[in-house]
Amino acid sequence: MSLDAILNGLQLTQTSRPSSSSACAAGGRSGPATLGQLGQAASKQYESFLGTIPFAGSLHLPPAPDHISAWTGTCNIEPLDKYARRLRLVGGDDSDCENDKSAADYALACDLFQEGFNANDVEIVMRATRYRPKFDEMRGTATYLIGTLRKAEGSGAQRDGRPSSSGSVLTLDRGRITIPTTPPPPRDYVWHGRMVAGHAYVLGGFGGVSKSQAALQLAASIAMGRPFAKIAAKKGSALLVFGEDDLNEIRRRLGAYAAHEKLCAIQRDELEKNLRTFGLVGEDTRLTTTISGILAGTSFSGQIITAASDLAKQSGEPMRLIVLDHAGLIHGGDFNAREDVSLTMRIVNHVANETGAAVLLLAHSPKSAGVAETSDASAIAGSTAFVDQTRGALILATMRPNEAKALGIKDSDRQQYVSLTVVKNNYGKPGEQVWFTRESPPGWEVGVLVPVDLQPPVKGAASNVTLKERIKDMITAHPGRYSKTALRDKHSGKDGKLKASKSEVAAAIEDLLADKQIVTREPTPDERTTFDLPQQTKVVLGMPPQAILKLEAAHAAGD
Repeated sequence: MSLDAILNGLQLTQTSRPSSSSACAAGGRSGPATLGQLGQAASKQYESFLGTIPFAGSLHLPPAPDHISAWTGTCNIEPLDKYARRLRLVGGDDSDCENDKSAADYALACDLFQEGFNANDVEIVMRATRYRPKFDEMRGTATYLIGTLRKAEGSGAQRDGRPSSSGSVLTLDRGRITIPTTPPPPRDYVWHGRMVAGHAYVLGGFGGVSKSQAALQLAASIAMGRPFAKIAAKKGSALLVFGEDDLNEIRRRLGAYAAHEKLCAIQRDELEKNLRTFGLVGEDTRLTTTISGILAGTSFSGQIITAASDLAKQSGEPMRLIVLDHAGLIHGGDFNAREDVSLTMRIVNHVANETGAAVLLLAHSPKSAGVAETSDASAIAGSTAFVDQTRGALILATMRPNEAKALGIKDSDRQQYVSLTVVKNNYGKPGEQVWFTRESPPGWEVGVLVPVDLQPPVKGAASNVTLKERIKDMITAHPGRYSKTALRDKHSGKDGKLKASKSEVAAAIEDLLADKQIVTREPTPDERTTFDLPQQTKVVLGMPPQAILKLEAAHAAGD
C-alpha cells in the first residue's frame, strides 16, 4: 500500500504526517519523533513504546470509520451525541464531551475497538489523526495513551455486550427469535460430552498435579484427532499459552508424550502443523489490569484471537482449543472480588466466541481443598465467578487416602494416580471421573498421564487368593514376558485371563512382591527378542530362585 493510500485511509494529507518533534510541540497532527515518519513506516519497521510494528510494504488496517473525520480538525474535538451517549454508558457525564480532550480520546478509542481495530491499529490511527504530547506522559507504569487504550479495549471486549450505535443492547430487533421446527445440529463437541466449541471452561488443581501436562495432552489429541482419556476428541488446531513454562520445558513435555505414545512420523507432523505452544514465562499475559484504580482489559486478548485466526488459516484446521495457563497470570484484579473476576471471565468468553474454540483456563486450588475427600467446584481458588461464567469445570487431583482404600490401592502407591473429575457440565453429564497413572519414559523426566481403569476390588479373601495363584501361574508359564504394567493391562477386565479389574490385579501383584512370592528382574536379551519387549521395559516379573528349584524338582520327580 502506498503512502498516499495510507494517508487517504486516515483522511490525512502529506503535510500532516508525523515529521518532527517541533511539529509535535506545535500541536499539529503529528507523531513523536521516536516513531519516525509515516512515509518511512510504509517501507520498513518503526519502533513505538509498545514494541516494533512490522509493515513489510503494506499497512493492514480496517477501513477507517466515517467519524474519523471528526478528529482531524484543529482541536480535534467535536461534542458529538454519539460520544455523549457512550460516556453515559461507561459512567461519564454528557458535559465531559464539551471540553475534556481525555474523554474524547477515550470515546474515539472505544469506537475504533468496536469497529474491529486491534490495539496497534488504534494507536496508529490516534497518533496519525490527533497526536498530543500527553500521549507519551507516564501514568504509573504505563503511558497515558496505553492506559486509555487498555481501558477502552476492556470496555468493549464483549462483541455482544457492547453498546450499539443506538445506545442500547436491548433493541427489539436484536431480541427477535424464530422458533425452529426441526432439531438443530448436534452440539460441536471438542472433547465429546465434556467440552463444546466456542465456550469457556476451567481446570483446577494443586500445583504439581499435572494440570499443564493434562492440557498439553488434550491439545495434542485434538491436533491429531485422537481420543483423550479414551474419550473422542475432534480434530483441529490448538493454541496454548503457558505463563510458567519456557519453550524447552514444553518441548520436553511433548517429546515425552510422543515417546510414550510411540507416535509415527505422520502423527508428529500433524502435531507440528496443528499445534502452537507459547512459553511466556516472565512475560505479561494479563487479560485485565488496573489503571488509575480501575480494572480494564488489556490488548492481550486481541493477540490471542489474531494468533488463533492465523493458525487456523495456516494449518487448514478450525480452531478447537485454546489453553490459558494459568488464572494467576491472566487475571489482573482481586481474585476474590466477583466484579474483577467477572471482567476477566467475560474476556475469556469473548476469546472463545471470537475464535470458535473451547477456551480452557487452568487455575489453582485453595489450601482448604487439601482436606476434601471428593472433588467439587470449591477446588477452584478465588471468586465463584471463575466457575459460574464457564460452561464446565474440571478438577485434577492426586488420589486421596479414602479413594485409595476404596480402590484397593496401597497408600504408598496412591501418589502415582490422579483423577480428572467433571464437577460442572452445562452441556453434558457432571460427576464423571477418569483415572490416570503417571509414567515417565526413560530419559525424559516427565510424568505422562496414562488412563487406567480402576474399580473397587472384589470383596472376599478367597477370590483374591485365587487371583494371586493365577498371576503366579502366568509368570511361571511365561518367565520374562510381563512387566507389572503389561500383565495388568493385557489380562485384566471381564474378558481377561485373570478375571479381575486392573486395580485388583495391580494390588495382587504388589502383595505378591511384598511377600516375595514373585520378584522383579532385568529381562535377558533372548527374552527381549522372544517377547518383543519395548526398550523402556527395564524389569519384568519372575519367580524367586527357590520357587524355580521346587518346580524343576517336581518336574524331575514326575519324569
